[in-house]
Amino acid sequence: MYSGENKEKEFGLIMIEIVMMFIGFGAGAAIGLAVTAFIISVGIITKMVNVTGTKKYNNLYQNMILIGITTGTLAMIIDINFHINEVWLGILGFFSGVFVGIVAISLVEIINVLPVIKERIRIRTGLVYVVISIALGKMVGSIIYWTVMK
Repeated sequence: MYSGENKEKEFGLIMIEIVMMFIGFGAGAAIGLAVTAFIISVGIITKMVNVTGTKKYNNLYQNMILIGITTGTLAMIIDINFHINEVWLGILGFFSGVFVGIVAISLVEIINVLPVIKERIRIRTGLVYVVISIALGKMVGSIIYWTVMK
């Protein structure tokens, strides 16, 4: 009788973990889709496609976004440790910085912050250097985060 109670408790705990996995996956997918909807509504993907002239890869962009949402959600739910060296962390940090830079610059461009910044700090020339320094700062911050902080 005692071993039957243990099996029932064990089964109950497994069921709770399975339900929690579904809840976690659903919540992560909802957040990922919300972020993607925000990125799409702001027009970052469309802007990148137009600037790079890669309209023929539109389906690839959509598939990569979906794969990114799914793998990001699963990475948050499943506790997997990857033992990779600093070189790969640097590469990951670089691409994370590129992504953050693209999102930041796209948002800045969409909401027309640059004319406001130019007017506030009274820049006559050299606005390009301000934009480059913002992008480089984001990249360096990401590299520092992925190599030192992790």
